[in-house]
Amino acid sequence: MDIDREMAELMGWHAEVYSWERRGWFDDENTWINVADWHPSTNISQAFQVVEKMGDGVWQLTIKKSSDGYYVEIRKNRDVASGWAESDTLEMAICLALLEVRGGR
Repeated sequence: MDIDREMAELMGWHAEVYSWERRGWFDDENTWINVADWHPSTNISQAFQVVEKMGDGVWQLTIKKSSDGYYVEIRKNRDVASGWAESDTLEMAICLALLEVRGGR
């Protein structure tokens, strides 16, 4: 899924392609992350890894759940950088809001 690739880019990982079967990234510590193992759009733990990687400063994460799904808003230093998104799943809403903070979907 493209959004998972975009989350890897937000992590600062470097894309590598060895063959069709072996695609993925190297992280900051030069550890191989296989594309088949990285799905922050469906894995809450991985979604929060991206949130944690957003950098220094005061970050505020607001999560609201309704019968329609989830609303997530992410703010840095009150209004410096902010993004929001809605989705059926919390993981996807977090990823979409992170893309808004980065500068668009």
